[in-house]
Amino acid sequence: MRRGVMIAEGRTVQDGCQEKWLPCGTMKEYWVQYKQQSSDNADWESAAGIAKAFAIGRAESSAVLALLSNVPGHVCSKLNEIVKIRGMTRFLTHDVIGKGTFSIGWTSGVLACEGWSDQLTNSARDHTLVTRMCIQEFRKVDLYLERLVSDHDSVPEQLRRAWSYKDAVKLHQATGAFLWCLDQLQKIAPASQFDDMKKSLRQSFFAKFLDLDLIHMLEEKSFAEKISQGRMEEKEEKAMLAKKELARATYQHVLAMLESDVKILEEQLPGPVEAAAETALDMKYIRDRQQKGKAYVADFCSKNFILEAVNEDLDAALPKFLSLLDSMRGIAGKMYVVCSLDFIVYPAAATYVRKAFECLANVAAMSSSHIGFIFMPVHQKQTTEPAVLKHRRQIEENLMKSKMSLANEVCILFAKPEARVTDGRAMTQISLLSLRQNYTSNSDWNSSSAVTTARIGPAPLIRISDMKGVDCFKSILEGLMKGMEIKEADRLVVLDIVPNRQCEMGRAVLQKVLDGENIKYMGFLREDVEKDLRSAMESVVYQHWDSSADAPPKQRPQESKEKQDLKLEILAMKDGSPVFPEQVLMDRFTAGSEYHKEVQKMKAKFEEKHGRVGASTGTSATTTTSQEGRVSGVCDFTIDEGLSPLDTSREVSLPVKTIDQLGEPSSRIGTLVGKAGKPTVVLDKDFGLWLLNPGDAKIKVPCSELCGFGTGAYKNGVV
Repeated sequence: MRRGVMIAEGRTVQDGCQEKWLPCGTMKEYWVQYKQQSSDNADWESAAGIAKAFAIGRAESSAVLALLSNVPGHVCSKLNEIVKIRGMTRFLTHDVIGKGTFSIGWTSGVLACEGWSDQLTNSARDHTLVTRMCIQEFRKVDLYLERLVSDHDSVPEQLRRAWSYKDAVKLHQATGAFLWCLDQLQKIAPASQFDDMKKSLRQSFFAKFLDLDLIHMLEEKSFAEKISQGRMEEKEEKAMLAKKELARATYQHVLAMLESDVKILEEQLPGPVEAAAETALDMKYIRDRQQKGKAYVADFCSKNFILEAVNEDLDAALPKFLSLLDSMRGIAGKMYVVCSLDFIVYPAAATYVRKAFECLANVAAMSSSHIGFIFMPVHQKQTTEPAVLKHRRQIEENLMKSKMSLANEVCILFAKPEARVTDGRAMTQISLLSLRQNYTSNSDWNSSSAVTTARIGPAPLIRISDMKGVDCFKSILEGLMKGMEIKEADRLVVLDIVPNRQCEMGRAVLQKVLDGENIKYMGFLREDVEKDLRSAMESVVYQHWDSSADAPPKQRPQESKEKQDLKLEILAMKDGSPVFPEQVLMDRFTAGSEYHKEVQKMKAKFEEKHGRVGASTGTSATTTTSQEGRVSGVCDFTIDEGLSPLDTSREVSLPVKTIDQLGEPSSRIGTLVGKAGKPTVVLDKDFGLWLLNPGDAKIKVPCSELCGFGTGAYKNGVV
């Protein structure tokens, strides 16, 4: 046997009905199968989709959707039984179901009853349609549905009418209010008498005696609000009293701990005279330590790293190098000498270049183990290709005049791991490894990897903003020595005849010497840069000594008798001085409260007596058992003869001028136009230095070099 179902948008064959035959089964099975076989465009999750599929009205489709999705199963079963007996159209309208009065999460607490929305919401608990504030006895009873049936059946059959949505909502509100009242009654009524009270009230509720009073109670908002407000005020009052009591007890406890700590400090810490003596000893220790460091730097530089200031004639260069060789006579081992001449930026002084090659020729003539390493010129923005070619020819001519070989041309390869895409620097650099012509066949340098492979690298090429390519020159120096059979007793001397402006070869050698390698360095620096470069090199040596194990401790060691076990409870110690734990104590009290102000007064009084060393920023005051550190020095910030020190917290506001206010460009001493996001630098006629924005858009200048590397041009003139 087959079951036939007519499905279409119309209700007749003439409207386009479609006949479908499905296997026998229940309507639920048919419904699931029909949904699967229907078109993908059908919307089964909305009332409109259901209305379109079954060709039913809006109210009917909303009721179907509610029964299928939101109404619990046992309620659907009860409604099915009730409708079979009384008839759907005579018992209730579709809106009662479709608008959600039986749905989980629906509430009748709207409009005048909005304040009771939680109490009038259908709860999903235990899948029963009861209100949220319910009692145990009604969990399995659908009181709302039972009341609908009771009220319907109590009316004579001729006068009965279906429940409308408006009337059902009123009844739902009364049901929720009744259950809430029962719950409140159970809290205060004797347990032995509650069952009788509940039975009596239930009879009155089903007899409709309580409906008007319940609805009136819901609509009277102040009733519930006053109850909840009174309870909240009572709780807040108790909490406030407890908070005040806690604050008072905390303040008394803090005051007691502070008085105890202050007493301990007065008994065990040194007084002003002793503290001043300790500070003087600390300062003397620091000065003596610095003198030891300076003596170490001087001794180190005199033996391993010699910097000499020379003029353009280089008259004193060769005698100073011979003095260095004399100081090393009698030492076992062979001596290798590398004479470095950096002509990447070709010097403008012809005399300086000629004297440099004369010095190279004299040194190379001393031994076959002495070589010259020349960095050839490269094309740059400020030079032209003919100029670069001219400079290379001048170098080759000077080498030939000095009887130096030109055969060993070495290519230095570079790597730019951190360079930008716009970095246009070349990846190679041509250099010459030059020997005296009569030593070319028997020199030990013929076994160097730079000679046999004619290349060195790849050496790391740093970013332009970093300025100093120490790692690059270290790689070049290591490439020169690669392949050489150097014994432990042998020595390497680097003679930097023509260093570049940053003396990068010297910096590289210095790092290798500090790492323990047996290398000597002598650099001939021009007088205009010698002072700054010497200071920079000596600073590197001093920092190496300062962090080494040979240097004394950075702070004066304390004698055992000075160590004290200060068992403080609330105060902290910082560098041997007491610190008031402001952050910790302030967090314990409400800002602006009485005790908060008292703690501020306590802090001011403490710092007036013991001074302000610093503020404790931890989550709790740290108590130290010994004075681990000692300050390097104490600044005197007291006012002396009306003069006060500079306020380090002040903000510096620099003067601002427009470009027109700086005068005509012809009246300025100098101007350097900014490039690549840099500001324009102007030196006005009054020797004032100004930074200008060259464009209309706002620029942000981070902390970096002001003009950039290679963006300026040298001009010799009187300022």
